[in-house]
Amino acid sequence: FTTTFGRAQTVRIALLITLWPVLNGFIAGVRRRVMTAVLLIGVVATVSVSGHAVSTSPMVLGVALDSIHLLAIGSWIGGLCVLVFVSRRLDDERTLSLTNRFSGIAQWSLPVVVLTGVGQTWLLVSDVTKIFDTQFGRTLVVKLALVLVIVELSGSARRALKRRDVANLRTTVVFEVFIALVVIALTASLTGLSPKAVS
Repeated sequence: FTTTFGRAQTVRIALLITLWPVLNGFIAGVRRRVMTAVLLIGVVATVSVSGHAVSTSPMVLGVALDSIHLLAIGSWIGGLCVLVFVSRRLDDERTLSLTNRFSGIAQWSLPVVVLTGVGQTWLLVSDVTKIFDTQFGRTLVVKLALVLVIVELSGSARRALKRRDVANLRTTVVFEVFIALVVIALTASLTGLSPKAVS
């Protein structure tokens, strides 16, 4: 309880414990959806306040951008993973229908991920011209490059969806998930690196 990280961890555990009965049907209808959303936002916020976001100025903006970034990533990559797993058991028509529904989520979440990521970079990296001077900066550049690859793959997936090309669609989405998992791994590694150059 003596550190921001410790307090954030404690609050996160409490929120997750509270979330369990909500997800298991103790609350129904609109109240359940609202409670789930509020609790998940709280969980994400505890991740943001225990990371690099608290070292930004203004801190509130940094934490807000980080929280929105994480929520959008969860919607996008989480949806992709579910899509890959579930579509293996579905016929072509149901796969197209499910992908079409997910496409709506991806259309808003992917731009949000990119924009909030750019905002975070601007706040964290004091001098963008020296981004290659730190391990944090170099890792960040690799991450951003992979995100651009995913953006292109998302475009390919949408084109395959319009053509109703299920085989190409499934292959493209699998590649998206694979690269997205690499991006997540790079993001995790960034938490242990300093965005500031050592003088």
